[in-house]
Amino acid sequence: YTTNYEVIETIKQQFPQLSLWVDAGICCNTELSIWRKLQVRLVIGSENFVNIGSYVSLYHQNKNFILSLDFMSHGFRGPIELLTQTDYWPKDVIMMSLANVGGNQGPNINLLSETLVRAKGFNVIAAGGIRHTEDLLQLKAMGVHGALIATALHQKQITTEQLESLVQ
Repeated sequence: YTTNYEVIETIKQQFPQLSLWVDAGICCNTELSIWRKLQVRLVIGSENFVNIGSYVSLYHQNKNFILSLDFMSHGFRGPIELLTQTDYWPKDVIMMSLANVGGNQGPNINLLSETLVRAKGFNVIAAGGIRHTEDLLQLKAMGVHGALIATALHQKQITTEQLESLVQ
């Protein structure tokens, strides 16, 4: 079991102005306290919790994280209360459609639409399946706050110039 803690610590030291988002598989307060020392934005995945109580305990320790609501091909991974109730959501929430990651099939629009209905006042971030700028424009029009993209960048389906033009 490796965490890449030292690598992330080195990156943070060499580039202190860089905002890093780190999903370290945190599932308890002890792990949270260790990772908080790095001064990065921690991503807490719903899949790391078997019950809502352990998540709520962590939430009360530090609300300055990003919640990732994780969906596999067979459905939601995590305590169902975390999906259905927004009481313990931080400001930023990733809708992670793992079945779409790397699949080049587009984002899970139905999942995002359902979430946006109950996520008023939250920054919803789409993850999984984003192929090109048209997907990004569709997500923006829906009210999605941001998107995590990797495959489309690696495969040069979205360029730096295209991303810069979307920000302006």
